[in-house]
Amino acid sequence: MPTRRAVAIASCLLVTGLAACSGGAAPQGEAPPTKTPAPPATVSMATPKGGVDPVLATQFVAFGAKGGEVTDVRVERADGTPLPASVAPDGTLARWSKTPQAWRLSGVLAPKTAYRATVTGRNADGVEARRTFAFTTNDAPRIQTRVNPGDDQVVGVGMPIQLRFSRAVPDKAALERHLSIKTVPPVTGSWGWADDVTVLWRPKTFWPAGTKVSAAIDVADHHLGKGLFGGTKRTVAFTVGRDLRMTVNDDTHEMTVTQAGKTVGTFPVSLGKPGHTTRSGTKIVYEKHTPYTMRGEAADPYVTTVTHAQRITDSGEFLHAAPWSVGDQGRRNVSHGCTNLSPSAAAWLYSRTLIGDPVVTTGTGRKAETWNGLGGIWNFTYAQWQARSAL
Repeated sequence: MPTRRAVAIASCLLVTGLAACSGGAAPQGEAPPTKTPAPPATVSMATPKGGVDPVLATQFVAFGAKGGEVTDVRVERADGTPLPASVAPDGTLARWSKTPQAWRLSGVLAPKTAYRATVTGRNADGVEARRTFAFTTNDAPRIQTRVNPGDDQVVGVGMPIQLRFSRAVPDKAALERHLSIKTVPPVTGSWGWADDVTVLWRPKTFWPAGTKVSAAIDVADHHLGKGLFGGTKRTVAFTVGRDLRMTVNDDTHEMTVTQAGKTVGTFPVSLGKPGHTTRSGTKIVYEKHTPYTMRGEAADPYVTTVTHAQRITDSGEFLHAAPWSVGDQGRRNVSHGCTNLSPSAAAWLYSRTLIGDPVVTTGTGRKAETWNGLGGIWNFTYAQWQARSAL
C-alpha cells in the first residue's frame, strides 16, 4: 500500500482581535486589558504517495487543521459537479470520517479525474476562512467489453445478448446497474451470468419475430470492484428476423423446419452413435462455415472436411452435410455427435438460417449442458436464469 505524504498547503486563518471587558471600569488613566488573539490555524491536505489512488477505501485524501479545527469540506470535480456523500447513479462513492482536527474522504473517486476540495477551518476564537485544494486521481485498470450480436445484425429468435469482458468482474451488481435493454415491442427478459467474464440477456421465451432491440453498455469510468473500472460506453442495435426453428427427433431420425409456425422442410438425419451421443435440449446456430475441417479427439482421431457446417455447441456439435452417411440418415445414428444431413438438405438449410436460429433436439437420452454453446442458457428455466442475475 502506498504511503501517504502530507501536502502541507498552509492556509492561515485570519484572526480579528476582539476587545475583552472586565466586570468593572478600568482605573482612571489606564488602558483596558485586551484579550490575546488565538493563534491562526493551519489547514493541510494529505494524499497517498505518487498521487491520489482512485480506490480510496485504504488510500484516502485527508484534511487536517493545526491550531484549530476543520468545520466543513466540500469536494467537486473540476467542472463543478459535486461529489455525493454516498453511492450516486454513476457509481461514484465517497464517505467522510471526521474529528474536529481531521476529515478523511474514503470510498471511490473516478480515475484520471481532476477534483477540488473547499475546506473551511476555524481557530479558537471562531474566526473562519476557506481554502481550495486541487488534486487529480491516477488512472486505473479498465475492463473492456465485447458485444454479440453487433450493430445492424439480423438474428434468429433464440439469439441472446452476450457481453464478454477482458477480465473477471468483481462487482457484478455494479456492472449490471449500467446495462439497459430497450425493445419494440416490449419483451420480458433478464440478465444472467454464465461465468465471471460473461453476462447475457435472454427473453423469457424466444423473441417475437421482427423485434427491434437496443442494448446500452455504459460502464466507462464506473468502479466495478477491487480497483477495476469499466472501459466501455456504447449502444448496439439489432433486429430479430423471421421465426425459423429446427426440431430434431432422434426417435424418428428426422429434422423438421418451421417458419412462422408452418412446416417448410422435413429431412432425414443421422445423430451420434454410441459413445458420441448427441445432446437433447435447446441449442442455437452461432457459427456458419463452408467448407469446415473437423478433427476428432485423441481417443478417436479423424480429420474430415465438410460443407455447410453450422456450429450449435462449444463441444463440437454441428449441422452439416455428410454424403458418406446418406444411407443411414433417417434410419440409424452413425455420427460423432453432429446432426448429419444430405448435401442438398444441408445446403438448403444453410441458405436459410440466421445466427441465433434455435435447434431443439429430443429423444437422445443425453441432456444439453447450460454452458455448452451460446444457446445453452435456454436449458435453464426462466426462474433459474433470473436467479443468475446479480441484482
